[in-house]
Amino acid sequence: LVEDTVLNQTFRTELNEVRNLLQKRAKAFIEEAKQIGLKHYPYVSGFFVTIPVESPKKVFERLKEQDIFVVPLSNAIRVALAAITELEIIGLPTKIKREIEKA
Repeated sequence: LVEDTVLNQTFRTELNEVRNLLQKRAKAFIEEAKQIGLKHYPYVSGFFVTIPVESPKKVFERLKEQDIFVVPLSNAIRVALAAITELEIIGLPTKIKREIEKA
């Protein structure tokens, strides 16, 4: 990869495409979250958006019943942006907020 310039450039192109895809997904999620008042920890980059939650296991179980899979932490849940499509992000913050409010 280091010695083959064509392979290196292909890798860098793919890496940039994936980064851009993650940024688009994050932007869509965060914009909707902001519109509906769903709080989240600051997002700079990465695979997850983390949302503070008082009852993460309860929220996890409620979302799982709707085939929405998040990662429960001690006082938060994580949404894996890398594991869902842009289309699946539409409405996701609203669904998450609804279940947090029920918990």
